[in-house]
Amino acid sequence: MPLEIREIRVNVRHRYWVPLVVIASIFSVGSYFYRAHGEAFEFASQAIRKSAAIQRRIGDVQEIRLGIQESYKERFVGSTMYVHMAVHVAGSSGSARVVIDLRRVKGVWAIADASIGTESIDLD
Repeated sequence: MPLEIREIRVNVRHRYWVPLVVIASIFSVGSYFYRAHGEAFEFASQAIRKSAAIQRRIGDVQEIRLGIQESYKERFVGSTMYVHMAVHVAGSSGSARVVIDLRRVKGVWAIADASIGTESIDLD
């Protein structure tokens, strides 16, 4: 018995899906703006720019970007905030994807862990 493949159509009126797409787009842009301009990203950027380990690997840091597809997660445990992010760092002699874990305790940010690929790096 051959398998029959049929087309499934969902009849959604134009007036319903357009606002949903617009709202989802606005939410995505707002979420990206929040992540790329928030305290955690700014702290991570400063640490990356000052890091001797990063400078040895890719030269003077020229750009740090949090891509739209990159990993970014926030979670709270009590009053402590934990942030995991991956950023693209471009330097004068190369580029790298840096994965960094941060935590904020009583308003003070600290680096919990940072790595390039499988290699752990010191950003302090």
